[in-house]
Amino acid sequence: MKSLKQLRSRVQPRIEDKEKSQSINVLRKRDRDLIKIVFIEVIFYVISTMPFSIYLIYKMMTDYLIKSRERKQIESFINYIFQSFIMYLNTGLPFYIYISTSSSFRRDLKRIFIKFYAFIMRK
Repeated sequence: MKSLKQLRSRVQPRIEDKEKSQSINVLRKRDRDLIKIVFIEVIFYVISTMPFSIYLIYKMMTDYLIKSRERKQIESFINYIFQSFIMYLNTGLPFYIYISTSSSFRRDLKRIFIKFYAFIMRK
């Protein structure tokens, strides 16, 4: 984020050449895509970690209560779901966020797959 702010704050000379203006537009589009990706990733991270935080607060508040066996089982099941599924979701989610929000990321990924396919087919 800091480098994006520095890039925009620099004084840029007037551009007469069409190719240079297109390359700057591409950079600006990538900057917008990056900001959008970071914003969406932060939102998903907060949403996916909030239930676990709520569970921890609940557990701390009810730790000293006498609980039945069924209630303990339900609480341990909820804890298992939060720790095993929702918390690990954060590691796999960024790829899908990048694919769904950034056209430049999709284009670059497609190029990588095409190069990889061409490399495999040469052997």
